[in-house]
Amino acid sequence: SSGINAEWPLRPGTLPKTHKVTGNIKNVRLKDLKVRPIVSCSGSPTEKIGILTAHLITPLLKFLPMNMSNIHEHLVALNAMERASLVGYKFYTADVSALFTNVTIDMCISNILDLAHNHWHEINNLGLKLEDLKDLLEVGFTNTFLIFNRR
Repeated sequence: SSGINAEWPLRPGTLPKTHKVTGNIKNVRLKDLKVRPIVSCSGSPTEKIGILTAHLITPLLKFLPMNMSNIHEHLVALNAMERASLVGYKFYTADVSALFTNVTIDMCISNILDLAHNHWHEINNLGLKLEDLKDLLEVGFTNTFLIFNRR
């Protein structure tokens, strides 16, 4: 068995941007709901490559100082701090639009490999080499399978 799902080839879909909803999501009209286009790789020829790649690079997130894995925990910790200790600090929030639209595939791969190079022996790399990770990233980023308008 090839392991390819009967639903393949894939079709595009959308994922609601629930963080953009103010008030109760049940009251939002469908036409006003903001969505993000997605293509699931479930059942595709690259699904298992994607799972392996995610297993290798997800642990690297903890080495990125700007990565916040749980905003709720951050806010609880911030609220628990004494107000006097926060005097003089300024806090900002921003709604970033189109954050990653200008990042090239080569830049993504290069940045991931730089981070992996610095921490390769601190993660479970399954005995693979950085060159193997490079190959996985290149295959994953450059091979997409989907159908749109029956083509």
